[in-house]
Amino acid sequence: MTITTFRKVYVDNLISWDHDRTVKGYVYLTSDQDFPKANDYIENHLYILHDENSDKPFHLFLDRSDYQSDHLIDLETMLFDWANGEYHDGTYRIVEASNTDYIKTNFGLYNDENDPIYEGFYKPSDGRWNGWLQPYTDKSTFQKIVKDVFPESFIDEDDQEYWEDFKNQQPNKDGLYDVAWGICWMSEEDC
Repeated sequence: MTITTFRKVYVDNLISWDHDRTVKGYVYLTSDQDFPKANDYIENHLYILHDENSDKPFHLFLDRSDYQSDHLIDLETMLFDWANGEYHDGTYRIVEASNTDYIKTNFGLYNDENDPIYEGFYKPSDGRWNGWLQPYTDKSTFQKIVKDVFPESFIDEDDQEYWEDFKNQQPNKDGLYDVAWGICWMSEEDC
């Protein structure tokens, strides 16, 4: 069973097609969607508006109807019931996110059914490299990837220095190892 993760991001710098004015609210992004830029249209995303001056602060526009509620989760349920089949296949989770947060993910090469799956993280601000995930891992997962993906007999002599640099890298300031390095990683959600 595939679970689609949506990153819930609060925005206050997008505009609405309705009146070309700035609106506030939540947008819901899949792992391969970039964070919206200022002055993008909020309607380009799955979204729920937030108007703290309204009797019911949360507004969801679906199929020409304006649903209003005091509770965001009620409208999220309606939104994702509506989005089933188009944006996810029945099972989803919503995680709070910002442009600089790490998001937990399972990832692998997915060349065949025997490829290992790893636990790690990605940062939305990193985007994707040619469509491929750019993951980070803890030390034990990093060591497993070095062993599984780059056995010594596999490394071409011309690439030896590159993979030595990969293998001997130090963790970043957050204690995580960058395992992107031009490798065609896929998130579990990509499959």
